[in-house]
Amino acid sequence: MTNHDMDAEERDILDRFERGELRPAPDADREMEDARTAAHSTFKKTRPINLRVTERDCMLVRVRARQDSGGSE
Repeated sequence: MTNHDMDAEERDILDRFERGELRPAPDADREMEDARTAAHSTFKKTRPINLRVTERDCMLVRVRARQDSGGSE
Protein backbone atom coordinates (compact mmCIF):
# COMPACT_ATOMS: atom_id res chain seq x y z
CA MET A 1 0.00 0.00 0.00
CA THR A 2 1.43 3.37 -0.96
CA ASN A 3 0.55 6.79 0.40
CA HIS A 4 -1.58 7.31 -2.70
CA ASP A 5 -3.77 4.34 -1.75
CA MET A 6 -4.48 5.69 1.75
CA ASP A 7 -7.33 7.87 2.85
CA ALA A 8 -6.76 10.91 5.09
CA GLU A 9 -7.22 8.96 8.33
CA GLU A 10 -4.73 6.27 7.27
CA ARG A 11 -2.14 8.92 6.25
CA ASP A 12 -2.62 10.64 9.62
CA ILE A 13 -2.02 7.36 11.49
CA LEU A 14 1.08 6.63 9.42
CA ASP A 15 2.44 10.14 9.98
CA ARG A 16 1.88 9.88 13.74
CA PHE A 17 3.54 6.44 13.78
CA GLU A 18 6.57 7.72 11.86
CA ARG A 19 6.91 10.66 14.30
CA GLY A 20 6.88 8.21 17.23
CA GLU A 21 3.63 9.53 18.65
CA LEU A 22 1.92 6.13 18.83
CA ARG A 23 2.56 3.51 21.49
CA PRO A 24 1.43 -0.13 21.60
CA ALA A 25 -1.52 -0.96 23.82
CA PRO A 26 -0.48 -2.19 27.29
CA ASP A 27 -1.65 -5.74 26.56
CA ALA A 28 -0.68 -5.81 22.86
CA ASP A 29 1.69 -8.77 23.28
CA ARG A 30 -1.02 -10.89 24.89
CA GLU A 31 -3.56 -9.90 22.25
CA MET A 32 -1.11 -10.74 19.44
CA GLU A 33 -0.44 -14.16 20.98
CA ASP A 34 -4.20 -14.77 21.37
CA ALA A 35 -4.71 -13.87 17.71
CA ARG A 36 -1.89 -16.20 16.62
CA THR A 37 -3.32 -19.04 18.70
CA ALA A 38 -6.81 -18.49 17.30
CA ALA A 39 -5.51 -18.41 13.72
CA HIS A 40 -3.48 -21.56 14.24
CA SER A 41 -6.43 -23.35 15.84
CA THR A 42 -8.67 -22.43 12.93
CA PHE A 43 -6.62 -24.57 10.57
CA LYS A 44 -6.29 -27.50 12.99
CA LYS A 45 -10.02 -28.11 13.34
CA THR A 46 -11.23 -31.28 11.73
CA ARG A 47 -14.46 -33.13 11.97
CA PRO A 48 -15.62 -36.46 10.64
CA ILE A 49 -17.82 -36.52 7.56
CA ASN A 50 -19.77 -39.26 5.85
CA LEU A 51 -19.81 -39.55 2.09
CA ARG A 52 -22.02 -41.75 0.02
CA VAL A 53 -20.30 -42.85 -3.18
CA THR A 54 -21.08 -45.49 -5.73
CA GLU A 55 -19.06 -48.69 -5.70
CA ARG A 56 -17.58 -47.71 -9.08
CA ASP A 57 -16.43 -44.32 -7.77
CA CYS A 58 -14.93 -45.99 -4.70
CA MET A 59 -12.99 -48.36 -6.94
CA LEU A 60 -11.73 -45.44 -9.06
CA VAL A 61 -10.59 -43.57 -5.95
CA ARG A 62 -8.67 -46.62 -4.76
CA VAL A 63 -7.02 -47.06 -8.17
CA ARG A 64 -6.02 -43.41 -8.21
CA ALA A 65 -4.69 -43.61 -4.64
CA ARG A 66 -2.55 -46.59 -5.57
CA GLN A 67 -1.20 -44.74 -8.60
CA ASP A 68 -0.40 -41.65 -6.56
CA SER A 69 1.31 -43.57 -3.75
CA GLY A 70 3.15 -45.95 -6.04
CA GLY A 71 2.12 -48.86 -3.80
CA SER A 72 -0.43 -51.58 -3.87
CA GLU A 73 -3.50 -52.19 -1.75
